[in-house]
Formats: sequence, structure tokens, C-alpha cells
Amino acid sequence: MLRRLGWEVHFDVGGIRRGVVTLYPHTCYTDYVVLMLVLVALDMPVSFLMEGRITRLPVIGRWLRKMGGIVVTQENRHAMVGELLARFAAARQSDARLWVVMFPEGGRREANGWFDGFYRVAQGADVPVILAALDYERHALEVAGILHMGDNLDAEFKRIADAYGAVKGFRPRHASPVQPRTPVSFWDSNGAT
Repeated sequence: MLRRLGWEVHFDVGGIRRGVVTLYPHTCYTDYVVLMLVLVALDMPVSFLMEGRITRLPVIGRWLRKMGGIVVTQENRHAMVGELLARFAAARQSDARLWVVMFPEGGRREANGWFDGFYRVAQGADVPVILAALDYERHALEVAGILHMGDNLDAEFKRIADAYGAVKGFRPRHASPVQPRTPVSFWDSNGAT
């Protein structure tokens, strides 16, 4: 199906059985559609984080959960790292394959950087980060790199940014820079000085 739509998929991760997959850039809802088509085409048992609002759509919400969706809401977002670490520990114990796809930008609009949950999960579970590049300009989804996370967050983000290079999302101006997100205070977000 993807090939008929003009897309190429190069998603070879070798013999790696578990990992965190970052999908970048995330600039449009169609990113989920491409992700679903890729998962079906590759027949990979993948979990992915998804916004809680989308599960309100009865048929789509059930289908996405069945496809491996893990709902993230404002109420449970801080517990996600612990939940994912527990899933990776169980997968390691049973020698099961487990891939968790994350959109570290958090949303489809430009932000000042990425959330670092993917980094904390990969480091805590001792699994690699598979950098999946979703390039709409070239109509390609490919592995931009496979990295094991070190202890220096800024250095790891530099490696990730270098690996992604100039990949273009559906709406390139909405792509967030590949750097740790800095907290924005109430005053900053409201334009006060």
C-alpha cells in the first residue's frame, strides 16, 4: 500500500529485539496514518504512545489501542516512564520483542525542543533508540540511526540531531528543534516580562 502511494520504507534494525523508536518530525495527523501503514506492512509488534483525545473517537480509539496504542493523558503523563520501564523489564524477562514508538516533540506544532522521556526510558531499560525519519519531501520512512544513550543529555541530543539531518516533515515549519525542551513559565507563555 505504501509503495502504491509513492513511499519507500527502509526499516532494518538487524537482530535488535527491543528498543525505543523516535519518529521525527511529527508535524501532522497523517504521521499516524503512515505509522499504521508501516506497522501493518512490517508486521512488527509495536506499541506507541498516543494522545488521549484521539481515543474519544469510538471506532478509531478502539482500533488504535488494538494496534498497540498506549494512551497518554495529562493525568498519567508523568507515570509513563515507569510504566514503559516495567513493560521493557517484562519483555526482557520473557525474551519478547518490544518496540515503543514515541513522538518526542509531543505535538504537531513547533515547540522549543523535545521531551526527554524517550531518553529516560531507553537509558533505564538499557535498550537502543532507533531514530525513524519520516521524510515527506522524499516520501521515505527510514532508520536514520540506532543509538545507545549515554549519560550526557546534551551530547546525546547533538548525536540525534546530526543523525536526523535535514529530514522534512509534512509541515516543515512545525518541526521542533532536536534539543531538550526547556520549561516555559506562565509568564513566558503569556508574553509578560
